[in-house]
Parts: sequence; structure tokens; C-alpha cells
Amino acid sequence: MAFQRRWYRPLVLLLWFALPVAVPVWGWGEPIEHALFFCVFFRYAYSLHITWLTNSWCHLYGERPYNGNGQIGPAEAHLLVRHLVGGEAFHNYHHAFPWDAGASELGPEEVFNPASAYLNCLVWLGLASGLKRARVDLVERSKGKRRRGKGRKLDTNSRDLYQRGHARFEWFTGYLVNLLPHFLFWCLAHFIDQMQIFLSS
Repeated sequence: MAFQRRWYRPLVLLLWFALPVAVPVWGWGEPIEHALFFCVFFRYAYSLHITWLTNSWCHLYGERPYNGNGQIGPAEAHLLVRHLVGGEAFHNYHHAFPWDAGASELGPEEVFNPASAYLNCLVWLGLASGLKRARVDLVERSKGKRRRGKGRKLDTNSRDLYQRGHARFEWFTGYLVNLLPHFLFWCLAHFIDQMQIFLSS
């Protein structure tokens, strides 16, 4: 953390700007304006919009299995939204247990949750320790009573919501959904190249 704070600006210039432009330009001869537009500006705008979509979506739609007294507003996002943001849409759980490192009752062996898998890997490598997780009894107590709010049922079992046992399907669809924007960016870049060739001939 101290290293990152000390070298923040050079790291941002290197990892956010220089490397994403340099790799396609030097790696496969991508025109620099394409690399700059797609790998820096478009990627940045896309990631911000997806992040904001999660917060907006999760405050409006979805199930609210935690904190049955209805005080927690955000909901658990549906499959597509959850996959678009790399598994980071267990919003109701996150607001109920903001200190839980996994940000979900379910682990990466049960749902598409790359961040939790990454943290588990760091623990296994000995690079992280003391990760806080909510106790099972605390999570179960928070599910509490059945209530209705804004016409939606608040009390639902999250393990039923995410169909425990379908982890392979979760990870497959998660990676597929995450690769889709990259494929669309590639198609758009290819189309721009073809248009430039057509217009210059």
C-alpha cells in the first residue's frame, strides 16, 4: 500500500495509459489512434459506466435476502449484471456486511466471484492474511423476517437465488459475458480499418 501511494501517478501513467497503448501497437501493429481510443478512453468509459450501472441497478432491482427488517436498500443483482462487473454485484450482502472480504455469502467455488478467488489465492500464497468473513450464524440471522417493500419480497435464501451447484455454468457464462465487450471492440476496430481502406481507395 505504501509503495502504491508513493508511486501512484507514475503507476497510473504506466498501467492505465502506456501499457494498454504499447501492447497492441508493438504486439500486432495496431494503429496508435485505435489503441489510444479503444484501450484507454473507451475502456475507461466502459468500466466507469459498468461500475455505475451496478450501483444504480442494485438499488432498484433484485432480491434482498439480508437484513429482513428492510433497512438495507440495495439488492443482489441478476446474473447478467453480476457477470458484466466481474462478479461484484452482491450488493445487498455488501451493504449488510461491508467488512466481509469476500463481498458475498457464496464463495468462488459456488458463483462467479473472481475477486474472492483472487483473495483466496493471495491467502494461499501467504501474501494476505486476516481476511474478515461474516460468520454463518450472523448471516442467517440477518435474513430474518419476511417483509414486503416496494412490491418486492425481501426475504429470500441467497443460496437458492444463485442455484448452488452451478458453479461451472456461473464461471463459464461470467467469462463469456466479460469477453463479449472485447470481441465487440475488436469488431468495431476491424470495421474502422476496413472503412479507412475503402475510403482511401
